[in-house]
Order: sequence, then structure tokens, then C-alpha cells
Amino acid sequence: SKQTIPHFYLETSVNAEPMIARRNAACLRADTHRQAAPKKIAWDAFFVHAVGKALKKFDRMGLRLETDQLAPSGTDAVGVAVDHEGELHVIAIPGPTSKTPEQISDEIRAVVGKLRAGDPEARKLRPANITITNLGVGNVERFTAIINPPETSILAIGKVMPAAVVQNGKIVAQNRVSITLSVDHRTVNGRYAADFLGAIVQELESL
Repeated sequence: SKQTIPHFYLETSVNAEPMIARRNAACLRADTHRQAAPKKIAWDAFFVHAVGKALKKFDRMGLRLETDQLAPSGTDAVGVAVDHEGELHVIAIPGPTSKTPEQISDEIRAVVGKLRAGDPEARKLRPANITITNLGVGNVERFTAIINPPETSILAIGKVMPAAVVQNGKIVAQNRVSITLSVDHRTVNGRYAADFLGAIVQELESL
């Protein structure tokens, strides 16, 4: 797709402190209720939730390009790229705006578990509006991803790490994460995509 799709890229960073606080609070609640082996919310779940909400305002980002014609995807799902035994799979998470990050996290882990167990149903391709791909766990700070056609955009997520930021005139340490949006220029222009990316940032920082 890199050879045939006119990609352009937009990069920004997000204050990750609200996500970290939400993850820690979820673990604290699990400990309080003495649940066995409490698990932190998967990072991808926050982005699935935020992207789903941003798509409500910027629906052109969810269009698919098939046989040179733009068409709706017919779904509200957001895809999550998962590597399993050297193969790339995209898990489609439907209804992300009607679910909490905790629920989305459980769903992602459940499907990954089925993939690892060899469940053929989990390997079926299902349409999504946009895919997110995360290499932060691989210690990658930032990267640009290649669009997965017939989708027309993809969001790359880097490592959550401390950075120096200015707050109230003072330099402080803040956990941040770099995100890069790859877009098919035949679908939208740079300003529209930038506003979409800004909406994702707003959703992530207002958890």
C-alpha cells in the first residue's frame, strides 16, 4: 500500500498522566475487591475509545477506498493491530464509544487469547474504520505506520515516557506518548486530519 497510496503524516504528543491514573485506579479497585490477579487496562483500549469518539465528529476519517470509490465502512469498529506468531492480525472492536476503556481492554485480551488458542473465528477479517498500532511495548518512542487498505488512515502509538514540559512557567516532568497519524491524501486534506488528531488528543487527556 505504501507504493500506491499517497500517504501523509501528522505527529503530536499526548499527556499520558490521565491514562496512567485511570490504569492505577482500576488496579486499586481490583485490589480493594480482592479480585484475583488484577490487570491494568491495556494501553490500546484508551486509544480505541478515543479514536471511536473522534470518528463521531470526523466521519470522513472512517471512509474506505475500494476500486477508487470512497464508501462508508458499514461499521463503527476501530481496529487494533496484533502480532501473533509473526503474523499481523487486526482485531475489530465494535461500538467503542459505548464501552469503557476497561471493557475494551477485556475484549482485546479475550480475542488475543482466542488467537493464541488457534480459534479460527478470531482469525476472520472484520472491517474497521481505522486501525491503531502500538510499538511502545517494544521500546519504540515514535514511528510512522503504513495504511492497511481499504482503510484510509492508521494511528501509530509510541512509548509512554517522561518528558520535560512547561507548566505555569516552570519546567516539570510529565509522562507523554507520541502518536503519528498516517492518512490517504485522496480522502481528506491536512487540516481535516489535524483536527481529527486534535480530537483524539482531547479525548485522551480528558479521561
